[in-house]
Amino acid sequence: MTPPCSRTARAVLTGALLLGAVGTVTEASAAARRPVVKPVCNLVTDPTGDYDKTFAKPSTDIVSADIAIDAKALTWVVRTAGPITDTEPARLGRQWLFRFTAVGKSHTFSVHSGAIGLRDQSNAGAKVSLDSTGRELRYTLTLAQFLAYAKVAITPGKSVLTGISAYLAVGVDYAMNQAQVPNGGDSAAGKSSYLAGRASCVKPGV
Repeated sequence: MTPPCSRTARAVLTGALLLGAVGTVTEASAAARRPVVKPVCNLVTDPTGDYDKTFAKPSTDIVSADIAIDAKALTWVVRTAGPITDTEPARLGRQWLFRFTAVGKSHTFSVHSGAIGLRDQSNAGAKVSLDSTGRELRYTLTLAQFLAYAKVAITPGKSVLTGISAYLAVGVDYAMNQAQVPNGGDSAAGKSSYLAGRASCVKPGV
């Protein structure tokens, strides 16, 4: 005959195993019920072909823009209808502006592209690049760099960005940092806000 103490121990063990199994099933069920958060994309969209036709180049036609932020970095991108191939003479090129409002302030970042390459005109210490298709301008700051530049901190999971917009001007002198001739361009404003830290089709960071 099995001793009473053994039967009691076996009952306690069986109960614990059953509770563990129920707990596992409950957790799995709860996870299955949680809505899948899709990455946000195309926070700014703009119709193709609406750019100033003075310089009829698809590379001056903004079609979309995004911004993404994680725990370490902030990255914004502007996409154009055609490859960004600057052919303006000498120092002339293009000025790219990206704006948004966050933490009670409006923030503007500027990039010059042209024969001399890409330059962060905001002097914020950003890394600026083009993707392999030549249709996406990418601008990245660490959150520490953003704090030094903007004098306010963006907090993932808390800070909300609104008023997201992009602008492109053609015929901009690198040295003077201004348009020498109104040669056209394009602008695009988004209606969507962005919660810092939310998953995006753009991966933040260098």
